[in-house]
Amino acid sequence: MWNWNSLEYKIIIPIIAIIILLLFNYLVPDSFYSWRESSECRLERDMKNTEYSGVIEEKFLDTKNHNIKTIKLSNDFIEIYQNQNSFFEKVNVGDSLYKNSNSLRFDIIRQDSSFSIIIDFKCKS
Repeated sequence: MWNWNSLEYKIIIPIIAIIILLLFNYLVPDSFYSWRESSECRLERDMKNTEYSGVIEEKFLDTKNHNIKTIKLSNDFIEIYQNQNSFFEKVNVGDSLYKNSNSLRFDIIRQDSSFSIIIDFKCKS
């Protein structure tokens, strides 16, 4: 019969549990741990993976969504969760806005000028 109170089981069971946890940590992909990612890094990753192209039709505070600064493009919306380099204040209705995927640089074109803004989320990865 099994004697669960014996010294061998009190040592062997925790060792087996530690080995299983180490194997789990080694074999599970990093995406499993994305819940530990900071909100700044998550926002940066999401913004970096998104492509934008269009004319700014409207800028507003979305009162139904915690007053988040929102830019309405001709075909999309951009939500500004932090005051990233005063991005919201620097763009105007009527500006053309372009951002390639895998980048944090926005190119803004106006009738008389053009400029770029690189969004900084202060992600400490």
